[in-house]
Amino acid sequence: MPLPDDPTDHFRPVIRPDPIREAGEWGRAVQHARNTVASVKLVMVRAGGVHSLQYHHQRGELWIILDAGLLVEVDGHSWDATVGEEIWIPPGSTHRVTAPGDAGRFIEVSFGHFSEIDVTRLEDAYGRSG
Repeated sequence: MPLPDDPTDHFRPVIRPDPIREAGEWGRAVQHARNTVASVKLVMVRAGGVHSLQYHHQRGELWIILDAGLLVEVDGHSWDATVGEEIWIPPGSTHRVTAPGDAGRFIEVSFGHFSEIDVTRLEDAYGRSG
C-alpha cells in the first residue's frame, strides 16, 4: 500500500529505467539515472552481516555488485551475485543481501521516493521492526 498523501507517488517505477551507455577511446560508461528522482548509496555489508528481508512501496532499486561473495535474495530466489552484476528490484519485491564470508559492497540506486518509512521488514536478524 502506498504511503498516504505522498506527492511523489506518481513515480514508482515498475520496470527498470533504461541505462544510457557511452563508449570512447578512454573506455566506457553506463549512466543509470539522468535528471530523474533517484538516490545513490554505497552499501558495505560486514563479514557475516545480513540485511533485513524487506520490500518498499515507493521505490525500485538497482543493485550493482562490487565485490564477490555476496548472496542476494529477491522474491524467494537466492544466488551468489557476481562482480558487476546488475539486479533490478521493483517496488513490492522482497529482497535482502548477505555476506556469508568476507565483507562485500554494492551500489544501490533507488528510483522514486526514498524514505526509511517505506521499509517493510519481514525478517530481521538485529531485532528491528517496520
